[in-house]
Amino acid sequence: MRRTSTGMAWGAAALLVGTLHALTYARYVSDDAFVAFRYASRLISGHGLTWTDGPPVEGYSDLLWVLLTAGGLVAGLDPVITARGLGLAGLLLAIAAVSLDDALRPSADRAATGGLLLATSGGLAVATMGGLEHGFLAGLVAVALVALRRESWTLAALLWTAIVLLRADGLVLWGAATLGLFLTRREVPSVMGLPALAIAGHELARLGLYGDWLPATARADGTGPLQQVWSGSLWTLRALLANIVLTALAAVGLAQGTRERIVLPATVAAAWLAYVVLSGGDTAPGWQRLVPVLPALALLAAECAPLLPPRHWAPIALLGLAPQWLDGSADHARSRSMPLRSAPLGEALRVAWSHLDPLLAVDSPGALPYYTRFRAVSMLGLEATEVWSRGPDLIAATRPLDERSPASELTSRPDFEVRYAPLRLAAGRVDSPIFATYHVRRDGALGPKVGPQQIEVPVWFFATGGAVASIGPQGRLGVGIGGPNPAVLDRLSLPPGRWALDTRPEGARLDVLIGGRSTSREAERPIVLELDEAATVQVLAWSSDNRSGRLRSFSARRTDDPATRTLARPQQPVRMTLPLLGRITGADDGPLAARIDLRGLEIPVQGLGGRQLELAVAGATGWRVEWRAGRKVLDTQTVPGADSPMAQPLDLSVPPRAESVRILPDTPGAWTIGRR
Repeated sequence: MRRTSTGMAWGAAALLVGTLHALTYARYVSDDAFVAFRYASRLISGHGLTWTDGPPVEGYSDLLWVLLTAGGLVAGLDPVITARGLGLAGLLLAIAAVSLDDALRPSADRAATGGLLLATSGGLAVATMGGLEHGFLAGLVAVALVALRRESWTLAALLWTAIVLLRADGLVLWGAATLGLFLTRREVPSVMGLPALAIAGHELARLGLYGDWLPATARADGTGPLQQVWSGSLWTLRALLANIVLTALAAVGLAQGTRERIVLPATVAAAWLAYVVLSGGDTAPGWQRLVPVLPALALLAAECAPLLPPRHWAPIALLGLAPQWLDGSADHARSRSMPLRSAPLGEALRVAWSHLDPLLAVDSPGALPYYTRFRAVSMLGLEATEVWSRGPDLIAATRPLDERSPASELTSRPDFEVRYAPLRLAAGRVDSPIFATYHVRRDGALGPKVGPQQIEVPVWFFATGGAVASIGPQGRLGVGIGGPNPAVLDRLSLPPGRWALDTRPEGARLDVLIGGRSTSREAERPIVLELDEAATVQVLAWSSDNRSGRLRSFSARRTDDPATRTLARPQQPVRMTLPLLGRITGADDGPLAARIDLRGLEIPVQGLGGRQLELAVAGATGWRVEWRAGRKVLDTQTVPGADSPMAQPLDLSVPPRAESVRILPDTPGAWTIGRR
């Protein structure tokens, strides 16, 4: 009785340590978890197992996990709560299963070794709170291995069936367990074939629903096989080193235990590690792909229990935290709360735009599509040209961009700024809002409504630069105005004629720019523009009293009212070629000079990347320098002119990609240009 009580005390301690350890990662939820949540949400909404409207695509690899979270939604539970509850159940099952002896009684020795090693595993703790199925899977694997050791064939068969349905690669775990069982007993009970029937049924259902034998996740483009194996090998080595205490004790247990006790967990662990090597590893924190076989390693480590008394094992288990802390992969999860931060942003977008049915393109296909419920396309695995051809109404690039990402390729297109406008959005608590920047298609479902007599421009097109859009009390997006920085509508295309610019609130001050030139902002009545020809103008909006306010609407309508602004067709800057620029070599070669007007000066500089230019101006109070590649502005500098006490010659380095430099003064003056 005393031995059992001691075992229960050690087991309870291991369960408590494991629970508290997992709770330290309460801020972390994997963005990938929301893929399953979206499928589950659409399933209970009557849309079937689909990601978005249109031809169905199997973008998940965890069917049973989708169904379990769907059950939680039916019960009224948030899927994050459901997933974490199941993850915690898996954690406790794994620790409890490893802590039992052959008679299924709590063992102090095994709880102090294998149980505590699992409780202090950062990877298992992260998986428990992360929302994916790995923590729950670890619990099923642990109980299934114990059931096989106890020859509880029916229970084991049911558990392995759940495992192969929980993850597509659960087949590897079941196959390894079957092999280990054969090596131990030289026979396999027929009931262990039940998972094969489940796999066959799943394949037939997949073929009928999606028209494919494999999920879309298995067909994602990757690196070459040799590079994949090399990456997988490095990943596995680093994962085992981060868990070096558990790995080393598992190796000792492999030599210490009996054949009947070590073959099964050793076979499962070896097969899974080989699979991870071949599949290239993972990028999730906590060495996530190692989690399913942590119980197998803990079962092997528990074979070391006779070597030392239980009181010595607790410090050893705690020592296992040191390499995990030095590695930092698990601790990195504590700062990754972006999916939960996406909730208020996604809900704000849904409230504002659900009635417009926009198409959302994301490079992180998780939380934002789930919370917005918009039609969505994942940019992962797609070429930038394919994403562009689909014409998404909203582009959300939340992952770090690199030169190969579709979002990076899209934003570098020369016509991207013509088709898409940036949107700066704030949501959440007033005292600590969450900010994000998206891109809205100008001519899509979220764009202006253009009629022959009126153009209604949604106010979110003013949410650029320092201006921010947010949800108002009536569930409509508005843009904050007030202070020194205006809200800017950078492109408004107007046909010839007389146009009145109306806003809500009516007292908002407006300024109109065309070709970079503006007029007075002091008009107290709505601005009326008279255009001789079609023009693309910029509209700037301020609060009338310089206090915080919200721009709620903006429109341009044809009118017969007298014009308060007359804007003719913009003239292009004077183009000036400088053939001597590349051949100025000595002090005797004087600088080139030009006298220009407000149209500005444009100088071709293609091929002069890295050269230094010196520019000076006389007779102007200020000037703007724009480095351009075609129509795209690469960089802009604002410089005081000669009439300013801060005036001085400017040394410029030509950017490598620049094709021209455009110089625009606010008053006419004489320019001097030369090479240093």
